[in-house]
Amino acid sequence: MKKINVILVLTLLVLSCEMGFSQRREFTGAEIYTRETFLYGKIEFEMRAVKRSGVLSNFFTYKNGSERNDVLWEEIDVEIFGRRNASRWETNLIYEDVEGQRIDNNDRTHGSDRRDFSRGLTRFTIEWRPNDIRWYESGRLVRRETGVEASRMDEAHSLRFNIWASSNVGFAGEFDETDLSSPGEMIVDYIRYFPYNAANDTFASTASFSDEFGGSRLDAGKWNVGTHTFESNLARFRTENVRVSGGRLRLRFDSGITTSNSDPTIERSSKANTTTKAELTEATLNSISIHPNPVKSTFNLNTNGFEVADVFITDLTGKLVYQNTIANGILKFNTVNFGSGLYVVKVVDKNNIPYTTKFVIE
Repeated sequence: MKKINVILVLTLLVLSCEMGFSQRREFTGAEIYTRETFLYGKIEFEMRAVKRSGVLSNFFTYKNGSERNDVLWEEIDVEIFGRRNASRWETNLIYEDVEGQRIDNNDRTHGSDRRDFSRGLTRFTIEWRPNDIRWYESGRLVRRETGVEASRMDEAHSLRFNIWASSNVGFAGEFDETDLSSPGEMIVDYIRYFPYNAANDTFASTASFSDEFGGSRLDAGKWNVGTHTFESNLARFRTENVRVSGGRLRLRFDSGITTSNSDPTIERSSKANTTTKAELTEATLNSISIHPNPVKSTFNLNTNGFEVADVFITDLTGKLVYQNTIANGILKFNTVNFGSGLYVVKVVDKNNIPYTTKFVIE
């Protein structure tokens, strides 16, 4: 009896080690994300989902660093459910309020029992303007948001595709963990990004970023590959599940045990911040200013008391167009070398806290 008890205790210790921060995962998924970031624009892609309950085939835009406690979350989603014969998909905006509470309950479900998003490619389009976000399926407008949720999406995002299995049965359906025999591939035919022109509220006719997924491998100059997981994900993303062939991107969901001593995550940490989200947001809104705005040729940037700060200016695509360090709290800026449109200014103080605002060049 004592021997049995010792064996049981040892077994429980081994299991507890495996299921800690380095959690054992018996399934694998995949994620890729752009090296560039983009602010506003039209995003168009064609994809095919995997049909399996609990599995999600997704495209989303994501403000890099949103998983950090000192960054306010921003995310725009297209999520195709593998349950119910892959007949439904969901739109969602995820953001954090001024107190740092994550808001992701504005999701809406689309599709019908007549659809099967695993049987062929479907064209999706997101039109992202300041304070106005629209989702299209095969050219048909299915949702438009112009409220507070849309206004929260105001910083540059990376573009991402992924496939994973959710432990949330109410959200994604019940996932059969005993089924190790049914891998599947999410397929993407192309993706194109068309910049937004704030001056006339239109999108460019020519894509500034695109990938037709030609060749024999993923373009490493355009994409990074995820190797992380997160708390509600029953799979781990791995490089081997990403491949390009036949002019298409293929993201594989499969069985296969993976473990790691580190488990980077996009879930929010529960650790307390030294600076609260409310303080950060108030600072972002009130602590820097631009005059005049809109801008014709020059403007003054006032940091309202930061004697030393780094200044970064990006255009609508997220491209860095200006960088400098100011020592007196005021910067006089000449826009002669910049085109008309909307720009984002980020000021980072000596404590490494960011503050942002926007301006328009007429």
